[in-house]
Amino acid sequence: MKILHVNDSLNPGGAETSILELYVFLRDAGVEIKILTFSDTSIPAERTLLCHKDIVSTGIHPRQSLTGCIRSQRLWVKEICPQVIHVHSFFGLLALKLAFPIRREFKVVASLRNLGYDAWPAKTLYQKLRKRIHSYLLHKVDYITAVSQAVADHYHAHLGVTTNQLIPDSVPALALSVSIESHLNEGTENSQLVLAIPGRVTREKGHWVALDAVSSLVTERSDLKLEVLGGGPLQAELEDQCNTLNLDKFVSISGVLDHRELLERLAQADICLIPSLYEGFGIVALEAMALGVPVIASDIGGLSEIITHEVTGILVPSGDAQALSAACKRLVENPELKKSIVNAAREMVLDRYSMDSIGKQWMDMYQTLVSNR
Repeated sequence: MKILHVNDSLNPGGAETSILELYVFLRDAGVEIKILTFSDTSIPAERTLLCHKDIVSTGIHPRQSLTGCIRSQRLWVKEICPQVIHVHSFFGLLALKLAFPIRREFKVVASLRNLGYDAWPAKTLYQKLRKRIHSYLLHKVDYITAVSQAVADHYHAHLGVTTNQLIPDSVPALALSVSIESHLNEGTENSQLVLAIPGRVTREKGHWVALDAVSSLVTERSDLKLEVLGGGPLQAELEDQCNTLNLDKFVSISGVLDHRELLERLAQADICLIPSLYEGFGIVALEAMALGVPVIASDIGGLSEIITHEVTGILVPSGDAQALSAACKRLVENPELKKSIVNAAREMVLDRYSMDSIGKQWMDMYQTLVSNR
């Protein structure tokens, strides 16, 4: 079986991490697999080392030259001759449809991952046109998957498309290996209360809600520290807000980290905060759970499907800093609840979200598609 995955980049992110996890599983299962991206410069060195022989690139993004990207993608597809092309982005679908507008010898799978049309409503003419094109493209594929019911419902409401199957992301293998190392040091004494927010600093991730919560918490806990594990387009704005709220000595912002370093630092936290305003899935929640770090998250989207309130984590209303602060206090003051959540969450992640389990769902789906050609 030959499969080609298409995504804009392999930059650090939930979708990209999941593509690489699936790549390793399929490769080890004997599948011939390639990953096509739109730019060589978008591939971090550590990811190139993982699968350098199987990454190919158009060398140009459709935003820069749509015709050039189409031409390059057509050449790669003809050279690789995949039975299935698995697309993870709007531009991937667009370039593929224009490269093969009428007849094709392969099946197309589209994976849906976010709540983009809620987070960024289509207001401008360009956005409205792109939304209509996206709907058209999705209606032309052979199979649609979504990482959560929330995402499936979102695309049905906005684009009128029906998801064929829900297949969540798996917990990254690296999180499981780091967790084993971190649990060896469970007895380490640390009087400081460390909260962590892993991931990119963008508006929809809700870092500002966490700062408001910390502003309240530090009046009672002067030993508190909030670690923002990531960087992004709004990092400078977040730093300015820390300064405005006089939280500089309580908050550190790491900037972009490689995956292992992010997980190693997350493993040392007492609580993982995910105060997102929009979240299609929430792979960082799985990573924290695998690391034995209790999660407090917004009760939205895919997070509500991953986390069972007060069993595998704590859910709070999105955007509610007071509720986030109260949940932190509750976990700190109730070590038995914290221990119960940590144990239940890790067991759940290993049972439901291992790559052995998720990878089998992908393999079965691919084989069914190929057999129905």
